[in-house]
Amino acid sequence: MTKKINRHRLAGIVLPLLFCSFSMHAQESSLDKYIEKGLADNLVLQQKNVDVKKAWYSLKNAESLFLPTVSFQASYQTGAGGRSISLPVGDLMNPIYTTLNQLTGSEKFSSIKNIDQDFLPTNFYDAKIRTSVPIINTDLKYNRQIAQEKIECQQYEVEGYKLELVRDIKVAYYTYFSALKVISIYENALVLANENMRTNERLLQNGKGLPSYVLRSKSELENIQSRITEARKAAENATLYFNFLLNRNVKDSIEVSANLSTEFDDAVSLVLLPPDISNRPELKALSEVVKIQGTVTRMNEHYWVPKLNGFIDMGSQGQQFRVNSTSRYYNAGVQLEIPLFTGKRNLIKIQQAQLDKKLAALNLDHASQQIALAAATIKNNLAAVYQTYQSSIKSAESAASYQRLIERGFKEGINTFIEDIDARNLLTAAQLQVNISQYNVLITAANLERETGSLKK
Repeated sequence: MTKKINRHRLAGIVLPLLFCSFSMHAQESSLDKYIEKGLADNLVLQQKNVDVKKAWYSLKNAESLFLPTVSFQASYQTGAGGRSISLPVGDLMNPIYTTLNQLTGSEKFSSIKNIDQDFLPTNFYDAKIRTSVPIINTDLKYNRQIAQEKIECQQYEVEGYKLELVRDIKVAYYTYFSALKVISIYENALVLANENMRTNERLLQNGKGLPSYVLRSKSELENIQSRITEARKAAENATLYFNFLLNRNVKDSIEVSANLSTEFDDAVSLVLLPPDISNRPELKALSEVVKIQGTVTRMNEHYWVPKLNGFIDMGSQGQQFRVNSTSRYYNAGVQLEIPLFTGKRNLIKIQQAQLDKKLAALNLDHASQQIALAAATIKNNLAAVYQTYQSSIKSAESAASYQRLIERGFKEGINTFIEDIDARNLLTAAQLQVNISQYNVLITAANLERETGSLKK
């Protein structure tokens, strides 16, 4: 009765590990929640979002240049000496005043002195409000367009990093679960090894076993224990990296109730789909770079367009800080600039911009070819690892059947102890291969989604 119970208990432990079928579709996977948290809390992504905001402010600054500029300006100066001008008003007017006094018999017209006026003003102020506005300036239009295109380029870079982050989170998540599965496999192998050691001890007590078998069984137990320790360390390291990506406390645990059946089905479906890189944000960003260089080229080609600015000053000026009706003034005008000769510097800028545009287009073509090659290679790898996964399931089923037959034969004295150990090791290796190939399918699919830009964000 005990043997039947043990046999059924072992089968109940071993068989679920062989298939790893990701059942229970009704349960919702927590992977999406972790991805959302990673996209919300990742520090590098927050830094890149700051760059996007800076690009928006650059656009706002470019748009503000179309508006009038109003500023208050004031100056004060005083001086003496230096150049001067003599005004002989006394010599000119005094004879006339004397004649007038004689004719009128009065002293109404007093004499005046000659004036020596310095060029440097004394206690002179000038306070005004200046308003200036661009009327014709093609550079402002093109700079605004360049700022808009840079925003789109920055946004595509953020999207590219999001894809990278989602892929890393998925891979870390799968790596953690793979490590847990390895621990479970070795723990079940430990159960079989303990059962085998107890069998050898009973055979030795009944005079049918050998002491070397018991020692070998203990050695197998120690070996499995060390493997469990290694697997637990791998799971711990995977947890640390996963929490780092999500910007969480390194000691936070990861939910183990997640269901990966949907992810596995999606991964398998990619085997039948041709890789499409048209959604890759890095390629869209490079396309924006080509557009930016084209805009720069057009801006340089319009160097000949005149620039016209208007201005108006309204203020007050005078000496001794006097403000009255005569000190107030206004002054308005326009400024026109037409380039005539710059030593061919404008033509050189046009040629440089054209070369930059050509280089950006070449970079786009080269990147497209590289990404297409990488996507096709990973697509082939996905088909290969999925085939390996299917083969590993069949191998695990055969290894489980073989192990049960050898174990029963060993207990009945038909098979040797070495054959029993070999069968158990074969079963453990087959289970590990299922686990490795299974998560290789998920990890390879995540890499393929990254290359094609089709990750769910």
